Amino acid sequence: MGKTRASRKTFNYKHLKTQKTMANVNMDLLNKMKKQLEDKTSGNLIYASKIKGKMDIRILPPHPEMDGVIYFERVCWSVGDKVVTSAETFGSPCVIEEEVSLAKVLVDRYKSSKNKEEREFAVDLSKLLNSWKDCKKRSEYLIPVLVVHDAEDSVTVSEPKLFSCSVSIVQQLVDVMTNRKYLNGTPNGVADRVKGRNFEVSKKGEGKETEYAAVPWPEAMEMPEQYYSDAVIPNPVEYVRKGLKSDAYLRSLIRNYLYGEEIVEDGAEQDTPSVEQKPKVLSGGNQPVAKSVNLSAKRVVTPAAPIAAEEENNDQPEGEDGSSTQPNTSFDTPSISTVIKKGASLPKPTGKPTIPGGAKRNILGDLK
Repeated sequence: MGKTRASRKTFNYKHLKTQKTMANVNMDLLNKMKKQLEDKTSGNLIYASKIKGKMDIRILPPHPEMDGVIYFERVCWSVGDKVVTSAETFGSPCVIEEEVSLAKVLVDRYKSSKNKEEREFAVDLSKLLNSWKDCKKRSEYLIPVLVVHDAEDSVTVSEPKLFSCSVSIVQQLVDVMTNRKYLNGTPNGVADRVKGRNFEVSKKGEGKETEYAAVPWPEAMEMPEQYYSDAVIPNPVEYVRKGLKSDAYLRSLIRNYLYGEEIVEDGAEQDTPSVEQKPKVLSGGNQPVAKSVNLSAKRVVTPAAPIAAEEENNDQPEGEDGSSTQPNTSFDTPSISTVIKKGASLPKPTGKPTIPGGAKRNILGDLK
C-alpha cells in the first residue's frame, strides 16, 4: 500500500497536456454498437415501453391475415407476475373474465354480511380484484415494422420485427396514415416501400405518467425491397395464436391469485372448481420536432447485417414457456354474466366448501 501511495505522489501528469494528438470517437463503431443494442430487444418483439428516449421505425404493409389493418389487437390479462392472452382476442369467451365476474358477485354478497369473517373475506377479495398492477385486463397492439438506424451519412434498417405498443401510439399512427397531407397515391400510403415515411416514436415519463409521441419524417424514403413480401413480413395473428394457453391453465392461474389454489400444468384437465375459498393476503399491495432528412446521393438506405437476437422469456406473448394450445370454447361453467342477466341461479360448485366462520354452506345456493 505504501508503494502505491508514493507512486501516486510522484506521477507526472504533464505529458497529458502536452500531447499533440488525441484519440477521436469512432462514430462508425459507435453507430454499429448502437444498432446491435437496439436489435437485442426480445427476439421478434420490440416494446414501446422499453424505448430509451426515441426510436425510428417504418411501418410495413399488413400481413394477409391482418385483413388490411396495420395492427393486431391482443387482449391480455396481467395476473400476478404473469401476462396471458385472453381467448377474447379471437372472439371466444374468456375463463379469466368469467372467474373475475364471479368473484365480484361474491364481494357484493358478503361485503354487508353480519358475519365479521365474511366481511373480511369480501374486503380481501376486493383488494385483489382492484389491484391495477396484479389483476388487470388490457390491450396490446402489434405492428410489423422495420427499425431504422439513422447515421450521419447513411440509413440502415434491421430485419422485420413486431412493434408492441399501446393504443395511444396506434391512434397517432392511424391519424397520420389517414391524413390527406400524407396520402401519396399508393395503396399502402405511408407504409409504401418507395413513397412511404418513417416515424420517430418517443417516450417520456414513467408508470402512469408515461407519454408517447409518433411523428412522421418530413420526407419519403425508399426501403429495401427484400423486406416487402408476405413470407418476410411478420404475422402477429399467428404469433399470438401460438402463445395461447389452455382454459384449464388460465382458470387455475386466476384462482391461484384470488384463492391460493394450485396452478395446473398447461393442457391438463381440470374439473369445475368450487367458488368459495378465502383469498390470499394482498402483498404490499409535448411532441418532438420531426428530423430533417437529407436525401442526397450520400444518404443510402441499406439493410443491416443480420444479428442474432437474444432469446428472452418474454419473447412469447405470455412471457412463459411458449407452449401453445387452441382456446377451449366448451366450458363446464356457464358465463356468469349470462346467468345474472337471466336471473337464474349461479353455477353450483361440486361439494360444499368451507367458508369463513367454519360453517358448511353452499355459497352459490345463497345467491339464488
